[in-house]
Amino acid sequence: MLTSRLAGRPKMSRTAGPALAYYRQRSLDGGGRMNSPGRSDDKWWHRPGASASRPDLRDVALSGGALSGAALSGAALSGAALSGAALSGANLRYADLAGANLTGALLAGADLLDADLTGADLTGANLTGANLRYANLTDANLTGANLRQANLKYAELGGADLTDADLTDAYLRRADLTDLRWSNTKCPDGVVRNTPPLEPPEFLGHRRQ
Repeated sequence: MLTSRLAGRPKMSRTAGPALAYYRQRSLDGGGRMNSPGRSDDKWWHRPGASASRPDLRDVALSGGALSGAALSGAALSGAALSGAALSGANLRYADLAGANLTGALLAGADLLDADLTGADLTGANLTGANLRYANLTDANLTGANLRQANLKYAELGGADLTDADLTDAYLRRADLTDLRWSNTKCPDGVVRNTPPLEPPEFLGHRRQ
């Protein structure tokens, strides 16, 4: 029962409630049958363009939310408050996360293929093993982020801030590295540098993709 599944979980803000109801319902339905939340005042569901396959969660407050493994493919999450959210293993393919606050978010193993993270704040986020192929991270703040073993092939990182970030064993082949901010950053070879190397293999990554 839903009541027993949610017992003991921290209470979320009323703003976050409708969004979490959507994912909990999907979980109860086994990921196959999609139902809208039961409350008629769940305005996020009724926004133009919103649907079961592309929920509109722009500017929704989900800070600290427990969304590990959530199905958020194609979701509109621009400007959303997701600081400290647990999104490990979540499906965020093609999601619009432009300008989202993801400080300290847990995104280990998350699938962010072709996601839009333009200008997103990922300070201190855990992106270990995340799939960021083709992701747009232009002007994103990745200060202190953990990107160990992350796949950043073809990712757009122009103007991103990677100060104090850890990219040990990250895969960066064919990524756009224009105008990176790079200070005390751990490169894929494990060496800390204050300026990004231009071309050496250790910067591009070790894993074959």
